[in-house]
Amino acid sequence: MTTGSSKKVNISMVTLARESRQKTQSELAENLGITQGNLSKIEQGLIIDVSDELVNKLSYVLNYPKSFFYQEGEIYQPTLLYRRRVQVPKKLLYKTEADINIYKLNIERFLRLADIPECAIPYHDVELEGEPKFIAKIFRQELRIPRGPIKNLTKIIENLGVIIIKYDFQSSKIDGLSIYTDYKNPIIFINSAFPSDRQRFTLAHELGHHVMHMNSNISSERDIEKEANQFASELLVPENEYSYQIEGYLDLPKLADLKRYWKVSMQMLLYKANECGIITENQYRHLWYKFGKYKKREPFELDFPEEETSLIDELINVFKDELNYSDKEIAKLIHLDELEYYKKFIKNKSFLKVV
Repeated sequence: MTTGSSKKVNISMVTLARESRQKTQSELAENLGITQGNLSKIEQGLIIDVSDELVNKLSYVLNYPKSFFYQEGEIYQPTLLYRRRVQVPKKLLYKTEADINIYKLNIERFLRLADIPECAIPYHDVELEGEPKFIAKIFRQELRIPRGPIKNLTKIIENLGVIIIKYDFQSSKIDGLSIYTDYKNPIIFINSAFPSDRQRFTLAHELGHHVMHMNSNISSERDIEKEANQFASELLVPENEYSYQIEGYLDLPKLADLKRYWKVSMQMLLYKANECGIITENQYRHLWYKFGKYKKREPFELDFPEEETSLIDELINVFKDELNYSDKEIAKLIHLDELEYYKKFIKNKSFLKVV
């Protein structure tokens, strides 16, 4: 195969595009009218000269602009483990990881021209400083978070230089995950299909990973998912305040009131009461049985508004309001068509410093 241009196709982008559209090599090869062997060799870098005709077909079949396949970039594994309860189908995992990498590339292109706060997440070592719930208490003190419920966790985390994306994982088995940009800013993805209480806990959980697990080698014997859960629980609902509210008595109506107050799930509050010894094991089992039908979905009338992200919207508005980019030009900058750009990014009026 030969190309009419000296610019080479980035084989990583071929793989990302294919997996993001949930196509196997055999399916895409058939769509392109080539053998799976040749497509495999392209993706493995054994065929480096890809014709303009084939790039045109890739663009058409996978619905990405031609420029997408020539952009610089590599494929990275998400930095943190998936919060998943059972195995997720491999094809969906590949799509998820491809989408996350494409978001990473998009955001890095924004960051080349616009500034956001540097990552300022304080790091704490569990093995040296104490258990996760103690670290969560220190974290609240460091950020001067007042007593009581955290009104807007999203805003606190964004102020630390973290980009938050609400993403449709197309599965209830993945709560969230994180990846870092080349500029060292974390991107936290949370499942947009989940209710607001679960989104908040997922956000606190992912934050716990960044606070406790990102700057050291973690022993395989440690359960970092459990540690992140413990951090999230204490960050959102400090034990000393919660214990005072319950005073040894808990029932479903009280759990509902506490959910309204703390903005977390009734299930999480019940579990925390048991884990901290605020109620007896018998009380916990009795309430868990009565909880019954609410285990999968708590009452809709207890739902509260989702926290809105703003940092990514501010970043885009730098281009629109200060650099005079149109939406069409922004889409071209990040190598997406306009429709996909609109689906990925929501824009609000705000400003950031231009670099």
